Amino acid sequence: MAVYSTQRAEAKKKVNDIHDLQAEQVNKAHAAGVKEIGTAYDDQQRAVAVQKLINERKVAESMANLGLTDSGLNRTQQTAVQLSAANAAYNLNRQKQADINAYNLDRDSKLSTIEQNRISATAGVDETYDGLEAEYEAAQAKAAAEAAVIKTPTGKTGLLMSAEGNLNPYYTGSLGQNSIAVDYTSEEGYTIYTDYATGVTKKINSKFNPYTDTKNNDVENGAFDNGYQPNNIKGEKLKLADKGAWKAFGQNQNVFYTGEGSNKKYWVWSRGNNAYIEVYLKDNQWKARNQVIW
Repeated sequence: MAVYSTQRAEAKKKVNDIHDLQAEQVNKAHAAGVKEIGTAYDDQQRAVAVQKLINERKVAESMANLGLTDSGLNRTQQTAVQLSAANAAYNLNRQKQADINAYNLDRDSKLSTIEQNRISATAGVDETYDGLEAEYEAAQAKAAAEAAVIKTPTGKTGLLMSAEGNLNPYYTGSLGQNSIAVDYTSEEGYTIYTDYATGVTKKINSKFNPYTDTKNNDVENGAFDNGYQPNNIKGEKLKLADKGAWKAFGQNQNVFYTGEGSNKKYWVWSRGNNAYIEVYLKDNQWKARNQVIW
């Protein structure tokens, strides 16, 4: 779940609102300009029409004074007047369209610039919030790692200090990385732990947790390969919910669940408590339901 999704959406909305307003202003200016062009050329077209009438009247009066009202010369001159007016109207229309095209080009250029700026600004928002998300995730991971790692008590040189003692649960990494060898097969019903850091070997009932030297009664209903970690809670089989999602002591542990619907609960194994601890998901992070000394 993205932590900054709401802020990111709000920032993008502001970007879009700004550029939508700019585009609206450009379109309004364009419409006003085209209307102004139309008005100006309409006035000129009316002037051409008026001048045509004036010229026709002058030709008629001149021909009448000469007694040539129905002559070929009269018709030729009248045709010339009409052709001149038509050419003037055509030229005005062509110039009007040229002016409108120039307005269109200017509008399209401005709208293209606005859209490019919108894309650039939106990308900038994503870059900013991607960085914030990454920083948050890194901080959460660091906090989770620091919370999960409990240092071995001082003065300990190995995890198994004596044959009578238990394995110290407060170590980071695997048993092998801490010089502990585990033998499940040499003696049926028992597991042998050898601490090469201290040279101590301990034999323990396979159903007993070597960290607490106690048995979780649920192992009688089934256990994982180590023999002491139940694969159930009070007989209800555990199901995998989130593989390797729980970080503890430098290792990834599985999150399991029991129940369904409103009765669904999530669990992780605590070796130091010889029990499953209930967890829940918040802000895409698994957290213990209650305060636990791990």
